[in-house]
Amino acid sequence: MIALLVGAFFACTGGDVNPNTITKSDIQTAVPKKDIKTICAALKSGDEELQQFATEQLRIFEPEQTKDCLKEGLVDAESKAFRIGVLEGLKGEKRNALARVAAELIQDSSLKEREAAIHHLGGVPAPAVNAALLKVAENSSDTPSVRAVAVRAIGGYTDNFDSVAALFDDSNAEVKAAVVEMLGLHTTEKGARRLIKEALPHEDDRVRAAAMTSYRAHAKDRAEETLCTAMMEDASPVVRKAAIDAMQKTKSVSAVRCLRKRAMTLEEDRDVRAAILKSLKLAEGNAERPAFTA
Repeated sequence: MIALLVGAFFACTGGDVNPNTITKSDIQTAVPKKDIKTICAALKSGDEELQQFATEQLRIFEPEQTKDCLKEGLVDAESKAFRIGVLEGLKGEKRNALARVAAELIQDSSLKEREAAIHHLGGVPAPAVNAALLKVAENSSDTPSVRAVAVRAIGGYTDNFDSVAALFDDSNAEVKAAVVEMLGLHTTEKGARRLIKEALPHEDDRVRAAAMTSYRAHAKDRAEETLCTAMMEDASPVVRKAAIDAMQKTKSVSAVRCLRKRAMTLEEDRDVRAAILKSLKLAEGNAERPAFTA
């Protein structure tokens, strides 16, 4: 009798469940039984696909029943790294009650794999996550690369335009480049175009490169002269390539003429040379035939 009671206790607590022995079939069996303990244990599996599937099944239940085990499962206790499969399983989650768990953890700068985690959280539309990622982006004491990923994760949403635009004056070039890149998505905002034009001559090549792409998105063919000048004269291969890439699928004969001129000019950077050929190859409409004409 005692043995049966002890067995039942461990079955309920999940104390004797090895996450790496749980299968997809086990999870499928656990769902109709409302065996949340087994599903929660699977979050800690070494298999990212199983982590994702378990998280997706966990979302069937009420957040109050699952948020504690989700918090345990989101981060590996030993490595302090986010479990990417769990984050992937949260994609599409709109409920703050559940998403807030991830929103709180992502702000902890001591945890690892935050850049990858933030990238995945960009697919979680819950307001709590959006607010948390905005805080990360605005936190000047956080790692610049992490902040930049946060900007990209939430910067394309219309409701975030003002907040992202406010980061244009950030002193870190990596963050500013991400901001300029996202401003390119807000093509109906005149304020965005003004800031992008301001970034075109920036001293940092990452910012200038982002400005090339975004300016093309806003100004369309009117950006042609600026892009042509940059691809011919900018000292940075990163910027030259960005300007050339922005010309892809051009329908302008004059744009192709500029690309051909660049192709006939000495270019030591391999990536820039490849970009020229690609943009010429992708020319469309009236520009297609002149693209490779001798």
